[in-house]
Amino acid sequence: MLNKYVRDIELFNTYYRVVDEEDACIAEKLLRKYFNRDKLLVISWTTRNITINLPHFFDNINDNIIHSLVNDPEYHIVFQTDAEGWNMQQFYVPLCASASAYGIPFSKLVFITANLDIAKEYRNYSARTRFEPDVKLIAYNHFLVAMAQDLDFVAETYNKKIKFTLNDPEKYFDQMYKKKLKQNPNNVFLHLSRICRDHRIMFNYLIDHKNTYKNYYSLSQDYIAKTSLQIMSKKHYNIDYDDILSWSKKLPLHVDTTKFLFNYGLFDITYLKLYSKYLINIAGETNWSSNLFYSEKTFKPIGAMMPFLVYGNVGINKALTNYGFKLYESLFDYSWDDEFNNVMRIELLVDMCTKLAARLEKYSWKEKVDVIMLGQKDVIIHNYETLLKQNDVLEQKIVTINL
Repeated sequence: MLNKYVRDIELFNTYYRVVDEEDACIAEKLLRKYFNRDKLLVISWTTRNITINLPHFFDNINDNIIHSLVNDPEYHIVFQTDAEGWNMQQFYVPLCASASAYGIPFSKLVFITANLDIAKEYRNYSARTRFEPDVKLIAYNHFLVAMAQDLDFVAETYNKKIKFTLNDPEKYFDQMYKKKLKQNPNNVFLHLSRICRDHRIMFNYLIDHKNTYKNYYSLSQDYIAKTSLQIMSKKHYNIDYDDILSWSKKLPLHVDTTKFLFNYGLFDITYLKLYSKYLINIAGETNWSSNLFYSEKTFKPIGAMMPFLVYGNVGINKALTNYGFKLYESLFDYSWDDEFNNVMRIELLVDMCTKLAARLEKYSWKEKVDVIMLGQKDVIIHNYETLLKQNDVLEQKIVTINL
């Protein structure tokens, strides 16, 4: 039914793709739950599309589809960005403007996103602008479901090949514990960064440039353009440009890859080998000053039986408890996560990690492994089992507006 519309869309494949009826996307269950799937045209943005010209989106759509959207009460167009955490300003107004130009009712627009703050953003934006069109919104934790599905698949398919008993948490934990006992005594913290974002750069800079225990950290950081450093030092008053420029000349820092533009995505078998070498994972999420969004960076260490910290926007760690996860409260002080000043939040995180490193300094490597692994075993296994249970999107907390 939908395939007949595919030929009527003229969007660049590098920016968009039409999701047909046979596509086994995670959002499929959502669409079947809330809509007549035969009356949907689903457009999926690709992650390669950085500059999206949304105000002119419907200029690329054939008249047949425009006619269906205007005249068929059941027909909708779905903008599936369930792997992105877009905020209201990024999609809301431009899509409405584009639809309005063609007389398409706002109620025919459906937006699926992984922005977990979408309800709050919707209320705040409507109150501020008095603009409240009835665009249909669905938000859910895309990467939580995707990671659980990948782990479940690997546990069933590749268990012998990767030599991890993923479907036996106790045995899996024991194997990971034994692997860590054989590692380099400085392999305490792992921090991976694929894309240069201010908060990740700042974390790497503070750790690698000034930190007493920087030998405890393995960092990845790509080259940073001078113009980016200039802008960053102007935005964040306590970053000295000459200082960070001098530090940047030693980049890149390599841990996992030399191909920083390549996204390893969700579950890659090789990442288990990397994660098994370290005791604690620190993940810099996509955002740090806007909406709540979790990518695969948050859930990978859970799948690798690894205590972790995630930094991004305010309260990002504590919000994980809404999905049944437990925090490592006997290991980490999470008070830094409540700091509203973005720069200070990173500085407090670094300070907390430094204090933890100082505590661990007096231990042998085996004692470090025991404190971090055995001491957190119950929480590690609980979070792993909680992750595995999240492979059905319909069992998750789903935010809906105007549905």
